[in-house]
Amino acid sequence: MPRFLTIIIILHQLAYSNFQNPPQIILFVQKFNDSVQTIAPDTPCIPKIDTLNGQKVHRKAEKVCEFPGGQSEFSRYLQKNLRYPANQDDWQDRVKITFIVDTFGNLSNLCVINNSDPNYLTPFDSSVINMFQRMPKWSPAEIGGEKVIYRHIASINVHLQ
Repeated sequence: MPRFLTIIIILHQLAYSNFQNPPQIILFVQKFNDSVQTIAPDTPCIPKIDTLNGQKVHRKAEKVCEFPGGQSEFSRYLQKNLRYPANQDDWQDRVKITFIVDTFGNLSNLCVINNSDPNYLTPFDSSVINMFQRMPKWSPAEIGGEKVIYRHIASINVHLQ
């Protein structure tokens, strides 16, 4: 069962520097296998012993957490809410983010894992984190019919055409 999403976002814009008007966003969703969930163990974003309020955070589940309405609604949400910031100095084409979905569907512990210093965020990293913080509750992951706390990793790739 797939446990990882890569969102490829294509922004239709002729020049990098002109982002006053939000560019049109087209999303493509690709699934990857469970082995991707083992990315970056024991880092500031993903600790080796992963807990939330003293409870184990799972990285594998029979039923993984899901955005309300599934992948198609997740894509629509990103299309509507993701913006590339006008104040970004250098072009950034990827944000890899990890977060925890608790048993109530709340997102927490958002962390950008594709840079060497998790305390430094580019304007686009911050934009992605802010968008995830505003998301509605997700459907929690389940193991044996029981809701569990789950760590999810998403990669957002941006390309200009």
